[in-house]
Amino acid sequence: PRCAADFTPSEVELQCTYGILSPGTFECRAHCLFVPTVNNGLSHRACQGYVHDEVCALRCPSGTLKSGDLICKDGRWDHIPNLAITEDHLLFGVPRCYRSCGQPSACAGGTPSLGHGDTCQPNCPAGAVAADVGELYCRDGEMR
Repeated sequence: PRCAADFTPSEVELQCTYGILSPGTFECRAHCLFVPTVNNGLSHRACQGYVHDEVCALRCPSGTLKSGDLICKDGRWDHIPNLAITEDHLLFGVPRCYRSCGQPSACAGGTPSLGHGDTCQPNCPAGAVAADVGELYCRDGEMR
């Protein structure tokens, strides 16, 4: 089967046996012609022109965590979330590179670098108690 430029057929080959076409139909699937946008990400210009069902790996700066990858579906980029990131760690379900919180002074016990989704106990001055705060949470580079 043949499709117009920038489209790919859903079937590689069609066969006609005793007047019956197999498979009976095919579709022309659009390529992803635009450059995907990834929040806090590097350039994804290399992904431009990917064909239907082709996966483009998210490219993130050092020290950030990618939310997943992208897949070309009928001319659009869809986000494939990384299974290592739970649903409550995803922000709006969009592709992004999550920033870490570094080594926050607000954390007790010399907590090492916190990445997106990590938690720590609050650091309080001697004799003080953290009221109404059980844990601090790193969310895309901000402590909450």
